[in-house]
Amino acid sequence: MADLDDIYNQKILELSANIPRSERLNAPGATARAQSKLCGSAIEIDLSVADGKIVDFGQTVKACLLGQAAASVVGREIVGTETAEFRAVSKTMRAMLEEGGPPPH
Repeated sequence: MADLDDIYNQKILELSANIPRSERLNAPGATARAQSKLCGSAIEIDLSVADGKIVDFGQTVKACLLGQAAASVVGREIVGTETAEFRAVSKTMRAMLEEGGPPPH
């Protein structure tokens, strides 16, 4: 098992303190909410898609440090992503988390 100092490092702290796109969209094309049954962390997201790409994104995050850091990375990287690529990464992540599959590249 990883040492907590390895997990909660300076980069994770910096990411969790700077979550981009942390406001909901006024007129999203889609909205979703997820909550962890284990710890209660919750995220709500809005996104807009045009021409097969994610063109806008907003989120509210009430999560642990690692959840906040993940939301920070998603908020920074998601706009401009093709929906097909997003679906492929989602499928890979689900397989990794639920079936022990390999992480995405």
